Amino acid sequence: MDKYTNLHLHSDASLGDSIIKIPDLVNKLQEYGQEYVALTDHSSCMNHYALQQACQGTNIKPLYGNEFYCKLTMDKPLNRNRYHLVAIAMSDIGLTNINKMQRIAVQDHFYYKPLLPHDILFENTEDVFISTACSLSWISQCILNQRDDEAYNFLNKLLDNFGSNNVAIELQYHPDFTMNGKYVQNIINAKLIELYENTDCKYIINTFDSHVLEDKDRIIRKKIQSIGYKKPESEINDTLKSNVLGTSELSYRFAHESGIEDDNLIQKCIDNTYEIAQKCYFEREEYGRVIPKFDKHKHFKEIFLQKVF
Repeated sequence: MDKYTNLHLHSDASLGDSIIKIPDLVNKLQEYGQEYVALTDHSSCMNHYALQQACQGTNIKPLYGNEFYCKLTMDKPLNRNRYHLVAIAMSDIGLTNINKMQRIAVQDHFYYKPLLPHDILFENTEDVFISTACSLSWISQCILNQRDDEAYNFLNKLLDNFGSNNVAIELQYHPDFTMNGKYVQNIINAKLIELYENTDCKYIINTFDSHVLEDKDRIIRKKIQSIGYKKPESEINDTLKSNVLGTSELSYRFAHESGIEDDNLIQKCIDNTYEIAQKCYFEREEYGRVIPKFDKHKHFKEIFLQKVF
């Protein structure tokens, strides 16, 4: 059994971004001998039910999450910047809160993408586990722009609102991720480790930010994005080789390739993913498909046809 748990993973509900199909995901998890998986699509809860159904009759336990696109205020943004943050439900209450925040982001704060204001996030904290996400998170962007105090303050705000036991600092091992000749993720990781050591955050983890199941699938993703963006493949960025479905073995490999040699830290990150999965797993109520009936009102057909035509 591989106790590594993928806590940051995208399915094909992350439209135009991930090519992971839920049945294939569950099959690959069984092949790897993993027990849990979290689904954290980009501002979408669409495939939660599909994951629940696919896991039935298997030994895979589903966790339900969302990688929100966040904004700093309730106001309309001045640009298209958005900041990622991973949320995973720890109970039906937590899942209700995640669904509620998703609905608010779509209905009230859509600006190119559904955006979740931080104020709304901090109003819906019950039974929600938070992970600091990728290089596009607010914390990571503060680090890259040398605003360490702001990164520290926001992390402490997460800890104060969600609880130090319900927040994870998320390392990602991307040895081929460079910008302007610098290994960007290495800069972020070093500062995140420092934040972990200087706050009361209980968990530090590693994730793969999975968008494909295996290395060979990166070619397919590039072709699909080429079609979706209406650009030649030469203008599409390669999928990072570390954006595959994660395992303990790959955690060590990519960590070492990224310059992280502390095997104790790597193992701690792996162990924490499993501990968090146990913490977040709950048996979600099973819902059957409900087809609505439209015959309650005796004049329904006339009213409906007037509205449609």
